[in-house]
Amino acid sequence: GWFFFLRTKKDQTYEINTPALTGIGGWLLLVAMGQALGPVAILLQTLVSFKSYETIWKAHAVLVLGEIALNAACLLFAVWCSINFFKKRRTFPVLFIWELWLAVAIPIIDIVWVALMTGNSAGSLTDEKDMKEVLRAFVFAIVWTLYTQKSVRVKNTFVN
Repeated sequence: GWFFFLRTKKDQTYEINTPALTGIGGWLLLVAMGQALGPVAILLQTLVSFKSYETIWKAHAVLVLGEIALNAACLLFAVWCSINFFKKRRTFPVLFIWELWLAVAIPIIDIVWVALMTGNSAGSLTDEKDMKEVLRAFVFAIVWTLYTQKSVRVKNTFVN
């Protein structure tokens, strides 16, 4: 029957003319958007946080300074990752994986920091929204870590 027509001769070879998977394209476009917008989002989030810092500054100055330092470190790391991305540096994939997992860890570190500085329990400082944020970041980190490690495009693009 029809199976006969699907078989090929053993000595036939076929060339597949597809362009090499390299450069910022495909799923890597989503990473590019995240790298371009990520530092801006962190900066805006930090600026919004300054309003709440005013109200707690007198009672918890060390807490506020720690928050500012954590936000500044996140911003600098995001900028560093973005620079490595757009320069197509071979270090980017490892930095990106660190960036992904820091996005999981930072909210947890932040809650623990606030708990230590205020004397409250970490459980009393979290709500369902916080847990969903961490879970979303966790799933996001797993998916993009696997993509970064397995992608031919990533291997071919970040070579400088």
